[in-house]
Amino acid sequence: MVDTGKKTYLLPKKLAKIFGEWCKPGRDYSPKVAGAILVWMTLEPATREQIIDLAYSDNIEKATKKAKDILTNSVVEAATIQEFGSLKEAAEEAQAILEVVRREAKEVSGVKKKR
Repeated sequence: MVDTGKKTYLLPKKLAKIFGEWCKPGRDYSPKVAGAILVWMTLEPATREQIIDLAYSDNIEKATKKAKDILTNSVVEAATIQEFGSLKEAAEEAQAILEVVRREAKEVSGVKKKR
């Protein structure tokens, strides 16, 4: 069993109300909050700052949509960066192979010229 503790947080009333309605019928918010914290910890600091600002919005529904856009863009950006990294590594490997092939071709060419 996981060791648990109780904490109290001050949240905007509208956000807390909507979150409470979203969590129904179960009134134990702990698993959902724990999951949200875990997701929160994976975000880049700049993304967190944008989301923090939205949490204090008067229009939580609009803020939720904006937060979803921010998170989607963040995930797409991270995946793009990762893919470019993989492509760069593949290009570097291909370049190294090409250099070996060129060097070997030069050596073979040199051997043929000597004959």
